[in-house]
Amino acid sequence: MALVSPSSSTASEKQLPWPFRYKGLSLGILTFMVTIVWRVLTVSHFTLVIGTIEVALFALLMVWVVWRLVQRWMADDWGINGFEIYVLLLIILPLGSAFGARKEFGQPLIWGIIAFKDYYLLLGVLAVYHWLRMGWVTLKQLEKAMLIMSWICLIYFYFATLFINPAPYQDTPLAGANEVKGGGVYYRFNMAAMYFGAIYYSARAFKRETWFDLFYAMLFAAYVVIFRLDRTSMAVTALGMAGVVLFHVPLKRIVRAMMVVLIPLIFGVVLIFLLAPSKVKQYEDMFTDAIHTVMGTSGGEAEVGVRTLEIAIADRQVAKHPWLGNGRISHTWNETGYEQWLGFFFPADVGMLGLTFIYGYPGMVFLYLLFAVAAIYMLRVKGRNDDLFFITCQFLLLALFLDSLTNGQLTQNPGQALLLMGVMHYYSRISPAVVQQGALLSAPALA
Repeated sequence: MALVSPSSSTASEKQLPWPFRYKGLSLGILTFMVTIVWRVLTVSHFTLVIGTIEVALFALLMVWVVWRLVQRWMADDWGINGFEIYVLLLIILPLGSAFGARKEFGQPLIWGIIAFKDYYLLLGVLAVYHWLRMGWVTLKQLEKAMLIMSWICLIYFYFATLFINPAPYQDTPLAGANEVKGGGVYYRFNMAAMYFGAIYYSARAFKRETWFDLFYAMLFAAYVVIFRLDRTSMAVTALGMAGVVLFHVPLKRIVRAMMVVLIPLIFGVVLIFLLAPSKVKQYEDMFTDAIHTVMGTSGGEAEVGVRTLEIAIADRQVAKHPWLGNGRISHTWNETGYEQWLGFFFPADVGMLGLTFIYGYPGMVFLYLLFAVAAIYMLRVKGRNDDLFFITCQFLLLALFLDSLTNGQLTQNPGQALLLMGVMHYYSRISPAVVQQGALLSAPALA
């Protein structure tokens, strides 16, 4: 299905396919693929355009899959590795959920499958993995592509937040308002690219002692903390940035840096407490509300009641369909979605429980297995502690895992973690033995 077998020759020993002969063009294609597969701009002012592109890309990926099957058949080569087997099983996972939706909501099976059309963009991960395996692109190019994607998102997110009023989009996937978060309308952009930028530049600042990179890291982190106003996103960004430094930077260098950074940091925190006490109170209320939601107690806030109601709905439906789940409702078949049967309910709002609601317990466990398998691949990699891209992907995987526990990370964007899993598998295959033989070398540092 991934339709790729180890190549006996490197890209330097044979002519590259036309698009990959030109570094700028191949980098552009890679950036486009990662941006669409990660779905970082699906919730944006360009939703309709991105949706059209997703459908077109899905069609191209299906043609590619058929072509690879034909190639495999002609070569009588059906060998696949563990990562490819996992992706193959992941691709067919929604079929069971489509049966669940037919049983619970009466949705025809075909519409239950169509409801997961965005899910099949996961085939794009196989395409990127194939390009890496064939030597058509390198890890350095993938790193650059992800940085370009992150900067595009950062610039657009700041521009939209500062210059485009979100109020007309309130109560849509693009924007919302919450009393706990200050009552104002804010954009609900996907934060995966912000995680990547914050973690990457934190690592680069300390590993290379290029301290201006901390400014870049703070730009990415500041959007999450000041504008996105999602508590889990704040926490995982902080953990990712701190973790990549604490685990991969010598203690002496950390102490030396903190002596320079700590005093301005303390000064800044004190200044915020003095000049913006209402903002401090807002964040205090946000996290207090989160604790009430987790503990199931009432804190007097509307969000606690809404989340508690959604959790109760999910619990009830999971109890009814623990094995196949309840699937998704195609808005083409029923434009109100779950509302007709369940009222106000979005699986992405309740994290892991929402994932179980859609796929059932077996599907939920299988999706979370992604992180465990990626960790196994990660542990097989040796001699990469100075590889910025590798260590960034490590802690980005951790951030995505933690984010998925309470947010819709895996319910809406499994391609983000799956691509990182593929990267870890590729690293495990080229390090150290293949690298020592001089094949498929990569230089992931970015100037």
